[in-house]
Amino acid sequence: MKVRGGTTRGDQSSLCKSCSSSHIIRGEKLDDEITYCFHYGERVRVPFKVLECNVWDDKSKASVHDMAKIAWIVNSDRKAGRAGFLSPIERKKAGLKIGDLKHGDTTYHTGDED
Repeated sequence: MKVRGGTTRGDQSSLCKSCSSSHIIRGEKLDDEITYCFHYGERVRVPFKVLECNVWDDKSKASVHDMAKIAWIVNSDRKAGRAGFLSPIERKKAGLKIGDLKHGDTTYHTGDED
């Protein structure tokens, strides 16, 4: 039987331990632990063990930005009748950004950011 909103088990670890937005400082004793959350850009102290969080971000998985940096772009030029892939290195040489590309768009914009 599972009771919602009841007392939690003491052996559950905090979600902050696996969140990419957390900063955890541990001391010598078991109770010597300070946790901060940086999700909204500010450092916010978390004074308790977190069991549910709607902004938790698994730090063991790549972010969308990280995946975009290594993505290969399918390049199609209908006028020239060519299609192919651009590697991340080729994309960078061409000055293309992932955010500039739209579905079905054959016109690419250049930019300084990656």
